[in-house]
Amino acid sequence: MMSRDVFEERYRPRDAPSGEPMWTLHETLSQPRNHVWTIVTGDDNESEYATPNYHIVNAVGYTITEQPWQSWSDDAVWWEREPEDP
Repeated sequence: MMSRDVFEERYRPRDAPSGEPMWTLHETLSQPRNHVWTIVTGDDNESEYATPNYHIVNAVGYTITEQPWQSWSDDAVWWEREPEDP
């Protein structure tokens, strides 16, 4: 799984027409499928990941990238909760 920094450098996500970093499903429909990533919540509900293509389960939004994804396994960290100090 790649980090958010590597994801942004490699694929270059674009802001939605609204200016927000996440797109709605409707906003993505005119985009090439291999540029669409689904933002999903992790099993712990405290992390979010970008995964290639359209997904419904645990989806919280979408992102569109300038560079197309090449593999279904190109998952990336979108957001992770910082560990709490002891």
